[in-house]
Amino acid sequence: MEIARAIYMCVETEREKNPAFVAFSDDMTPSEFETFCAEQLRRAGWNARVTMQSRDQGVDVVAEKRGVRVVLQCKLYARPVGNKSVQEAAAARAHEQADYGIVVSNNRYTQDAEQLASTNKILLLHYTDLCNLDNIIRPRSPASDVWYYVDGNGQVGPLTLQGLKETLTTFSSAKDVLVWCDRFPDWKLAKDIPELKAQSDHLRSRRGAAPRSYRARVRA
Repeated sequence: MEIARAIYMCVETEREKNPAFVAFSDDMTPSEFETFCAEQLRRAGWNARVTMQSRDQGVDVVAEKRGVRVVLQCKLYARPVGNKSVQEAAAARAHEQADYGIVVSNNRYTQDAEQLASTNKILLLHYTDLCNLDNIIRPRSPASDVWYYVDGNGQVGPLTLQGLKETLTTFSSAKDVLVWCDRFPDWKLAKDIPELKAQSDHLRSRRGAAPRSYRARVRA
């Protein structure tokens, strides 16, 4: 196994020095498409490698840049990409402890796949998006993010930051509410999010004091 891995790494190193695919071709095999996707990321400054197929755990390409780790499922399809690929990308992200899970294809995605991706925080990209991956995953200002929270009935959203803040003021214990936006790799408690901490502190202090009308009656 070690010999096979050494040979594999030598081949990958040579591929990095001499890219095999400058442009996409309809004649590519699925394996060649994986290599093409990795090469597109390398051109964009990512340290990308194609995984060993016998040990990939559903991961086709692993890439890192400035401390950000992403895993790719590369799907060369003649039909729209469905739910299975999204599920594989979500499992691959968890296995590799990556910041982002990505499905990349030459085709479009089904509506079911898009819905599943949005709830599992998986990016669905066309291969032409890979050269612009930095901008796609670049953190934005909190006010421009899309936010979600979980209540007793399940996931609620999308909301703006201001809309979420206003909603949290109606909770008796906002600090324990799970919140997610597309900058986060996973759900967080509202009390752990700087933009929402004020709402949690305000509600906590408000619960510690009796309503004004009650205090007035006591003094009277």
